[in-house]
Amino acid sequence: MLPLLQLHLTDLHERPEQLRDTEYLLIFCGIDALPDMPYELLEELFVLSQKRNSEEHIRAFHARNASRITTRYSPNPDQTSVIAIPRSSPISFVDSQDKHSILKPHRIEFEQVEDTVDTSDLEYALYLSNEEAAIATELTQSRQWSKEFTNELDRVFNKHDDSKLGGWASFIQHNIDFGGHADFVLQISSNKELGLMLGDMGTLYIGYNPKKKTWVTDWACY
Repeated sequence: MLPLLQLHLTDLHERPEQLRDTEYLLIFCGIDALPDMPYELLEELFVLSQKRNSEEHIRAFHARNASRITTRYSPNPDQTSVIAIPRSSPISFVDSQDKHSILKPHRIEFEQVEDTVDTSDLEYALYLSNEEAAIATELTQSRQWSKEFTNELDRVFNKHDDSKLGGWASFIQHNIDFGGHADFVLQISSNKELGLMLGDMGTLYIGYNPKKKTWVTDWACY
């Protein structure tokens, strides 16, 4: 696994209750390597595989076309590890001699914003007050679903679907509740500018079970 995210929690404006005794939060992911090649090369490779050519022929193909084949790397959300280092830990950090160029470090500035439940899921009404649920119901019944309508819901209920710490999980295809076995802590969203791709522009969700003191993850993509 390679490092995906490191949070030094003293930098935060507000520390979530689940991270009260944590100094550093480290998240590691497995890496998927996805070859990216022109369509005509894909066709040629397909023909080679259909003819059941030997492995030497396949390797020769890649060697011959190496300059036209690039590799894209994508963190694999199915292989995730979360490590929470407590404030009392005596560990010291040293620079690793094993330098990876796949994921380059990027500093992210956290901004404190208001956040609430994702209105794109039918279960959102369970988390809203009666007044908020009435507003959401009126909106959903009076408007046809559209990008403008979605933006209006986001504006009314302050949904934030980018990477964030605390607040409410922003749904894509299913409700994020970790099966009732953990509390939502943070989410890491795909970001083209950083070269971070989780599935198909997906999001990695991380939760914590305070009773068992265990971390759990979930993910979804478009």
